[in-house]
Amino acid sequence: VYYENGNLHLVFPTINGIPNGLVKIYRTNGTLKEEYFSKDNRANGWAKKFHPNGKLHSEGNSFNNWYHGKRDFYDTTGRLYKTVNFDSGYAVDSVMY
Repeated sequence: VYYENGNLHLVFPTINGIPNGLVKIYRTNGTLKEEYFSKDNRANGWAKKFHPNGKLHSEGNSFNNWYHGKRDFYDTTGRLYKTVNFDSGYAVDSVMY
């Protein structure tokens, strides 16, 4: 799928027309915004989000479109500043660095 300006917007494999596998979402300027694994059109497994400058914003696991388990958050310079443990989308504890 492409933006009107011709830049790539979405890349995802499908099984029977349903997204399954590594999904990549790009910004209109062509930089990677996020990538995650999809199963039956839901984020399940490893996932990453990126700042507009290309540095990692966050990484961790997802389950049924919710953050689940440990997720690390980074500032725009790439420095780890927070780790949060999630249970089905709800933060249950966190550590600030």
